Amino acid sequence: MLHEEEHIPVQIVAGAHDSMILFADGRASCFGTNHFAACPRPAGDSAETPEPVELPACVTSVSLDNEGGAALLIDGSVWVWSQDSGDELADGDSASSVPPGVPVPISGLPPILEVAYRNQAVFALDESGDLWWWGMFHTGGQLVHAGAPRRLDGFPKLSRVVATLAATCGISVDGEAWCSGKNIQGSLGLPDEEVYFDPARRIDELPQVQDIIVDAGFGCAVAMDGSVYCWGRNHLGQLGLGTIDDEIHSATHVEGLPPSKAIDAAWGTACALTEMGRVFCWGGNLYGAVDGGLGMQKVPVPTELAIPGATHIAVGDGFVCALTDAQEVWCAGDPGSDGRTVSFPDYHVPGKLTLK
Repeated sequence: MLHEEEHIPVQIVAGAHDSMILFADGRASCFGTNHFAACPRPAGDSAETPEPVELPACVTSVSLDNEGGAALLIDGSVWVWSQDSGDELADGDSASSVPPGVPVPISGLPPILEVAYRNQAVFALDESGDLWWWGMFHTGGQLVHAGAPRRLDGFPKLSRVVATLAATCGISVDGEAWCSGKNIQGSLGLPDEEVYFDPARRIDELPQVQDIIVDAGFGCAVAMDGSVYCWGRNHLGQLGLGTIDDEIHSATHVEGLPPSKAIDAAWGTACALTEMGRVFCWGGNLYGAVDGGLGMQKVPVPTELAIPGATHIAVGDGFVCALTDAQEVWCAGDPGSDGRTVSFPDYHVPGKLTLK
């Protein structure tokens, strides 16, 4: 029989329209539209509320994208489930016979510490701080295919890795932010006259950072002192600067936030988790999660969400979720993607999910 203390949520991650919750005992639940098998089950097998999914034993963390995901096991091995349109399964065949949603192990990797999956590419950070990738990725000024894991050179030794639509970024062991790939609309915080960055480049305007996220034309980072910086496209106010205007190609301080410790973003919405467990969001507000349903489509200043005692955050396309210190999961936003039923009336107001 499962003991109550084992059913503790320890991680939540979001793709575009789906989210996954990982529990202390290594089990997982997934919810959302699952149009393209972002959850490890058959494509189209949606779940309006969290439903258990089958993953390899002893999963310690997961990364989710619109068309699949990756799981890191306690032994440092990596498993991936995918549409495999870019050979994310690393089997040398982008038309794999493995059905979407079925996890498979990835061979040819050293023990891994962190994995990030995004837009037909998977990135894995090994125990020595080196970065590996496979699938389809913008490098050397062009889109490159790798049917098996290969080293991504040009980065210093890293302690963190994140992936975006056409690039990857990491935090070096001494706290510097580095990025490589395609600098879409200044999303890498680097000069706009240079479209591709290979090898990786450091984001000079940033101090030492503890967290970073880059997504859909913009990025944000949390400095060691808790201050937040953003850069890139700003048509929805996603830089949190109080304005809605053209992109800004240098890291700019976001005013009005308490000291923060984590950042996440997706499709024009950014959220920061403060050191005291408060959640602030800004930018795109399609389903009202950012302003609690007041009707603003664009919220250019950080606005607090009514989520008590948050410990982790996850941002998807039109929804926001958080784990809390009460071992609960709260979400708000896009009906059908926020873990509550499509017919839930107050989808713009954060609420507690029912976990199984």
